[in-house]
Amino acid sequence: MSNKNEEIKKKVKNTVIATTTAASVVVGGLYSNPSEIINPKPVVMQLDENFDEQIEVREKTPSDKIKDIISGMPLAVRVGVGIPLWIVGWIIITLIRQAVIPNIQIILVCVLIGLLFAGTAVAIGKMINPDVSWKRFLNKKTLIMICLTVVLAGALYYFIPKVMPENVQYLHQIVIAMCSISLACVAAQLMHDFKSMEPDTIIAVTDDNLTIESK
Repeated sequence: MSNKNEEIKKKVKNTVIATTTAASVVVGGLYSNPSEIINPKPVVMQLDENFDEQIEVREKTPSDKIKDIISGMPLAVRVGVGIPLWIVGWIIITLIRQAVIPNIQIILVCVLIGLLFAGTAVAIGKMINPDVSWKRFLNKKTLIMICLTVVLAGALYYFIPKVMPENVQYLHQIVIAMCSISLACVAAQLMHDFKSMEPDTIIAVTDDNLTIESK
């Protein structure tokens, strides 16, 4: 029962964090500065006095509707909730603009390296002991090595062109060599942990007797 309650609390906590983050990004993207939240400015359309033709009224966009909802909230709510959300959203958006977007190619390469590394580690584990579930090969040790490799690869792709531009032509070879060394370490660790391990089993109780079947 306690485990179930802990699970529910964890899910609620993750939902609250995700919702708060999403709301922060929305509020941070709608307003350029926090003063607009405190003192929202209505949109005023100025027309020439001689303008007598019929004009088409623009329908409100989702952004306009969200702003109307926020503007209709009490000042205390806008200050106590809206401003902190805007600050968090502004930080997230700034980080994305300054760090993620300019380096999106490096990030995608690092993600690809991580996925290939994980897939190769599972393949090596299956060759060492095919009876063990593939999930067990992606254990804490393997995941730490994958993360370290990805971080180091990203650092190399980011810093070498800036610090040692004369060595850029060797960058891919350096990353490949580093990944090979990391993969060799993972293979040695998997060999040590799973070479002599018994296969995963499923224990099934039947009407007649107790049977044990391999996965």
